Amino acid sequence: MKFGIFYELQLPRPWQAGDELRLYQDALLQLETADRLGYDHAWVVEHHFLEEYSHSPSPESFLVAASQRTKNIRRRFRSSHIDQVILLNQAGKNSHEHICDSLEMFAREVMPEFRADPEHDAWKAGVMSGTIQLEEIDTEAFTDRYGRLGVNIAPAKPAAVAAG
Repeated sequence: MKFGIFYELQLPRPWQAGDELRLYQDALLQLETADRLGYDHAWVVEHHFLEEYSHSPSPESFLVAASQRTKNIRRRFRSSHIDQVILLNQAGKNSHEHICDSLEMFAREVMPEFRADPEHDAWKAGVMSGTIQLEEIDTEAFTDRYGRLGVNIAPAKPAAVAAG
């Protein structure tokens, strides 16, 4: 069984100066503790305009910070065979300088660990060549529940040109 932690970053009123900073610092310290104790993963929601309920409009920023503070959780990410990560920077209250600093820190402290990974490269080559067969995921329950709600959008047909 795997164990993880889940963050919504709740902050009830009344608010005082520095409360959000403390909320994030405490959550990152909790994540460091969970990593040291052997927790397997961390989840963070993305919510906008939900005061008190969730102060998490940009989970990517939190996860980038978390990647600087964890070792085990970060390494377990590798075992999922994900080989592309896109960092989305929604500026919000983050200044240009803070975003650039985060990008530089991530490139310096996290990316090198994942750059050269012969084991993953061999796994991916095996999957791409068909030597390794991936397990099929049963999506029937999802399709049964949500598929009928899907809207099939066909491309618009060009309008008939009036003869003149």
